[in-house]
Amino acid sequence: MKNIYAIIVFLVAGFISARYSGIWWDIALIGFLVSLAFRLSPGMAFGSLFLGGILLWGGITWLQVLQSESTLGKDLAEVFNIGSQPLLIIIIALIGGLLASLSGWSAASLNRLIRTKKG
Repeated sequence: MKNIYAIIVFLVAGFISARYSGIWWDIALIGFLVSLAFRLSPGMAFGSLFLGGILLWGGITWLQVLQSESTLGKDLAEVFNIGSQPLLIIIIALIGGLLASLSGWSAASLNRLIRTKKG
């Protein structure tokens, strides 16, 4: 149940951050903070934030492609020689998932290290 709350908090904070700041690495900072706040285990942090990162960056990319009437997605797919917009969205979503999950895993590992040092 803690994982679901962590994913929801991550998605809400990530969407607000993407909407108002637009800094791409905010997803790593938010994943790190969510993992620390919910005290997730390293495996749970990786899995939960991977799913959250995929949903967040995939959703944001999909919305931007829709808003630009598909011209942005087509142009980016051509520049990176990907071939199609859906594949571009999937690749971007996977990158977002990896970024969020690795930062969450790092925070969970740090949290575990601190807790074992204390007692």
